[in-house]
Amino acid sequence: MATTLTLFCLAIDNQKDPIGNIFDVEIQLNDFVSKFGDAIKTKMANQLRHVDANQLIIWKLLKLQPTNVPSSTISAAIEYPSAQNNGVGNVELLYPTTRLSKHWDHSPDDDYLHLIVQVPLVERPEKRRKLDDNQEYKIKEVLEAAQYLYKTIWKTPFDQIVEPFHAPELEKSFNYLSTESLSNLGLSTLGYGERVLLIRKEYDIAFDMIEEASLKRREISSGGIIVSGHPGIGKTCFLFYLLLRSLCSGRPTALQVRSTYYLLFEDTGVKLYNHKSGSPPDGTWALVDSNEEVTIPCKTFLRSCQTGTTYVVQTTSPKVDRWKSWRKHRNADLYFMDYFSWDEIHALGTMLNLSVEDLKNHYEKWGPSARTLINVTRNSRYLVTHESLLQGIVSEFVKDFDGHTKDLDAMRVCHRLVTIRPKFLDPEKRGASIGEIPTEYLNNLVLDAIGGRTAEKQLEFFNLINNHASFRGSAGFMFEMFVFAWLSSQEHPNGEGLDCTPVDSDSPSLTIPVCGGWSPFTSNPEDLGDHETPFCLKPDAKTFPTIDVIICTNDHLITVQATISGTHSANPKGSIWFLMVFLRNFEIIAHGVTYLLQTKRKARRCCSIIGHANRLH
Repeated sequence: MATTLTLFCLAIDNQKDPIGNIFDVEIQLNDFVSKFGDAIKTKMANQLRHVDANQLIIWKLLKLQPTNVPSSTISAAIEYPSAQNNGVGNVELLYPTTRLSKHWDHSPDDDYLHLIVQVPLVERPEKRRKLDDNQEYKIKEVLEAAQYLYKTIWKTPFDQIVEPFHAPELEKSFNYLSTESLSNLGLSTLGYGERVLLIRKEYDIAFDMIEEASLKRREISSGGIIVSGHPGIGKTCFLFYLLLRSLCSGRPTALQVRSTYYLLFEDTGVKLYNHKSGSPPDGTWALVDSNEEVTIPCKTFLRSCQTGTTYVVQTTSPKVDRWKSWRKHRNADLYFMDYFSWDEIHALGTMLNLSVEDLKNHYEKWGPSARTLINVTRNSRYLVTHESLLQGIVSEFVKDFDGHTKDLDAMRVCHRLVTIRPKFLDPEKRGASIGEIPTEYLNNLVLDAIGGRTAEKQLEFFNLINNHASFRGSAGFMFEMFVFAWLSSQEHPNGEGLDCTPVDSDSPSLTIPVCGGWSPFTSNPEDLGDHETPFCLKPDAKTFPTIDVIICTNDHLITVQATISGTHSANPKGSIWFLMVFLRNFEIIAHGVTYLLQTKRKARRCCSIIGHANRLH
């Protein structure tokens, strides 16, 4: 069998327009699709210099297209893959973690096109250039919009410009600005691009914190605050919320609209200044939203905050290059905003006329980024792109840990996989953050990526993430799911059980059998049903908070607490007693609590909470 493949490819953009001509790539049959992406990137170095190889989305054409026709004809004939028809319709997504040999066993006919390479849209900062007539017009338009906003809301009570929104299903009310209200205020011209502005509880908490800190700015020698958090949680929305509240209170407020100029609202009106000029009055809030156009606060803001005249508020992604330097030199605070609750997502989706059911499914699968949830709910193409990119991201994430990258920065790991949230919810302690993998589905993607490795490599992975300050919270949850998947999986290799070694020499060794399926177990004896032994139960976490898995064999009841920590403070006595009540009619010997840990050292440190508990590793 041939060991190399020659495949003919065509790159297209998001509009299905061809990028260059058809090209061929030679690759080893046993290589991963991710390596094929590297080869494509090398082949089209000039056209693809603005994207990384792992951002490319590669489709296999199931309905072949001849290569002797124009590229435009081919691009018109192809269709986008979707979650529903992937591999069934005319195209199939190739995931980065699969091998090419899964899709071909030899080089296909070279008279046909075999692959489509979709190049995602990646926005790049515009190069500096002199103002042309169009730019001058935009500046004039921005100033006119700012003057109108000033006349409309300056020193107007804030509660007069917002509207109540009641969500009957939630039995809650929210304040927001509707599409009509935003249009009437002209905020889109100033850079606000959303259809509504939902006022989150997090916004009110942060506002109070900023107001108090700005009053003490000279006392604490603070030049301002950086408000950050997970991408897609509404930091830009928060900045415009601050703008509106500040104008309503009559506070002098500066808004950096572009890298080259800013607006200043004060008692005498609103003016536009060059980024190097102007002298904001004492007590000014200088607002900056970091994006492709604006990276850091302008020179006037940084100069005036050094003297205590202004208080700079920057909203930004967690990328440290956008705030690290000025924070250090101006003694600015760092504040991490928490992500959307489900109730807030529900309310926002209702305001935008989105399917709440679809939003709920996506929320549970992809996590709490409002931007991602709105995009995947609105656009099936975005969903396919999101799923494909995640495969590459997971592969890179596991590879980083595999390389002993203990200093991996959670804030630089792609937001599609890892969610950034404040370590503490106390507003006074929002300067620290942690990264977590927010959903069971995303955790399972990571577990799948390490599933084919040796036990030693798997152990190494769990140890690494458990020792990483940002991912320690995810480590325990992943290990718990890993153990449950092992014991309940019908597809586990050879049906191997889990061989456990007792820490204490007088305790018997134990092999926990694989059960080939599982059933949920609440506090209802009817949940047990009729099962052939061995069978696996997944206890309800609220009823049995200290038991992760229950295995029933002909002569043993094995209750498992899977923990990655060397200590476990939860007392299982209540759960065990409660469990015995419901299983008392079973002719099963209670084997006690099995603490399943990944190392003997940690097992020795784990306290034996009840006398007959076994500590295994």
